[in-house]
Amino acid sequence: MQNNYIYGDFVSGRVWALKYDENTQTTDNELLFQTNGTYISSFGEDENGELYFLGYADSAKIYKFTSTSTEPEAQMVQGIGEWRSLGSGTNGTVECLVEDLNGNIWVGGAFSQAGNISVNNLALFDNEGNWNNTISGTNGTIFDMAISNEGHLFIAGDFTEVGGISANNIAYYDGLKWYPLDTGTDGPVAKISFNNAGDILYLGGVFTTAGNLTVNNIAKWENGTFQGLADVNTGIVGTNNEIRAMALDESDNLFIGGNFDAAGGVRPIELLRGTDYNGNPWAQVLQVLCRQ
Repeated sequence: MQNNYIYGDFVSGRVWALKYDENTQTTDNELLFQTNGTYISSFGEDENGELYFLGYADSAKIYKFTSTSTEPEAQMVQGIGEWRSLGSGTNGTVECLVEDLNGNIWVGGAFSQAGNISVNNLALFDNEGNWNNTISGTNGTIFDMAISNEGHLFIAGDFTEVGGISANNIAYYDGLKWYPLDTGTDGPVAKISFNNAGDILYLGGVFTTAGNLTVNNIAKWENGTFQGLADVNTGIVGTNNEIRAMALDESDNLFIGGNFDAAGGVRPIELLRGTDYNGNPWAQVLQVLCRQ
C-alpha cells in the first residue's frame, strides 16, 4: 500500500486505497476491506511504516493492517505501554497539544485550571512532570498550536487577546513576549501547520481576511506577512467554506479538508492537494469522501 492515500468511512467501516498519478493527475481507487461493525475514527502510522486504525466509542481498540494471500484485513492489536495522567488534568476541554524543543508539552483549549493552578486556556506541562502557568493565556479558545524552526510557540483559535496584548485569533510567543501576526484574521483559525523547514506557517479556518488581505479561509504567513493561496488557472483565492484540517507531506504539498466544495473555484472537491503555491494550481486528488 505504499504511495497510496488510505481513507475510510466512519459509519460503514469501508476502507479504500487511492493512488494518485502526478503526471496524468488521475486517480485509481481500490476498496480494501469493510470492518465488522467497527467505526473508523482515525488512522496512524508507526516508525516502521506499519498502518493502523482506531475504533470509536467506549470499547474502541487499535487495529493493525496486515496482508494475506487473498485480501488485506484488519487485525486487533494490544497497546504497548501504559496510560498516565498529567497531574489532575484540566477542568475543561483540551483541543491541542504540542511538544517544544525542550521536551515541554504545551496544552491548549478551553479551560481555567491545569493541575492545581489557574490558567487561561493555555498551560505548560514541563519536562519534569509539573504544570506551570509562567505564561499568560488567552481570552478565548485555543484550537491549534505549532512550533517554528526557531522554537517559537504559535497558537490559533477564537480569541482577541493573549498575554495582555491584542491579537486576533493567531499569535506567537518567543519565550519572553507574545506577538500578534499583523492584524490577525476576522474569524476563528481552526488549524495551523508549518512546512518542513518550519519557516512558513499555513492557517485555515472560518475567516475572510488575514492582515486585511482577502484570503477566504486559508492563508500562509511568510517573512512577516500574510499571503493568500490562489489557483494559477482561475485566479480565485481560498475556499468557499471553512477548513477543518490540514497537513503537509515530505515534499511540502499541502492537503486540506473541511466543509467546502470548491477551492480556487475548482469543483467538486472535499479534499484537495496543492503545492507550495509558487504559481502552481490546486489539483484534485479525491472526490467527495464524506459530506460534513
